[in-house]
This record gives sequence, C-alpha cells and structure tokens, in this order.
Amino acid sequence: MKRLNRLTPYFQHPLIRWALTLTWTATAASLMLSPSGEGTTVTWVSKLFGGTETTDAVGHVIINSILGFLWAWTMSLYTSSANTTRIVLVGGLIWGFTAEGTQYFVPGRGTSLLDLAANILGVSVGVSLFRLFIHYAPDISTTRQNPPSAVDRQSSGR
Repeated sequence: MKRLNRLTPYFQHPLIRWALTLTWTATAASLMLSPSGEGTTVTWVSKLFGGTETTDAVGHVIINSILGFLWAWTMSLYTSSANTTRIVLVGGLIWGFTAEGTQYFVPGRGTSLLDLAANILGVSVGVSLFRLFIHYAPDISTTRQNPPSAVDRQSSGR
C-alpha cells in the first residue's frame, strides 16, 4: 500500500492521465478502423480471442471497457463524478456508432449490431468500474485540486 501511496501524485497529474487515455483511444481506433485480411493486426487480434463473432464481441467489450475507464478517470479531473459519468456514456454512444458506421467503408470490415452492442456495453462497464474505483481508491481518482487563484492568495496574505 505504501508503494501505491507514493505513486498517487503521478496518477493525479493531468499529463499522465491524458497520455494514457489518448494512447489507448488511438490504439482502439486503429484496431476498429484497420482493414481485415490475412496478415493484418485485426486478424491476428481476432484469432487471439478465438476468431468467432462472439469472441470478437468480447474483444470489443474489453477494449471499450478500458477506454470508458480511462476517459472517466481523465474527465474526473475537470468535473464531478455524476457529470463525468454522463459525458463518458454519451461520448461512448457516439464512439460506438461512429466506429461501427465507419467500418462499413473499411476494406474487409463491416458493421455489426453485436459489435455495436459490445462497444456500448464495454464503455458502460468501464464507467461502472471507474465508479467503483473512486469509491475504493479515492486518493488516486479524485478530482484535481486547483491551485489557489491570485485573489485567494491575496486574501490569505500570501
């Protein structure tokens, strides 16, 4: 537990959160929007999960759970937990529809209602996990404390 407490300031830093969130978002977008076919990353990842439509959907849930968690964790720096939940769930709906819709135009890919449902379920699971996380590890997940403004410093005599 002491090691985790020493890492807390690093996890609180907005640059760390944004870097992790944007890196995972780019990874997820790359996987969802890359062409499919022999020798491609998408085919390799699909085979890794089993290569069936159902196991692909499980992969979508996992990818989007991580995505939903990271976006909620990052957005929590700027707004309340309730607003974070709303923002990420609405963003997740938009993400899910956009990702599946654009796959229609990607060679070797297609749209799937199962994948759409898995995308939305994944984001919802990620936000739910975040809500549990802030309940059990508030030191790492709390909203960033803004530095005192110039008015605050003058009124306190600093």
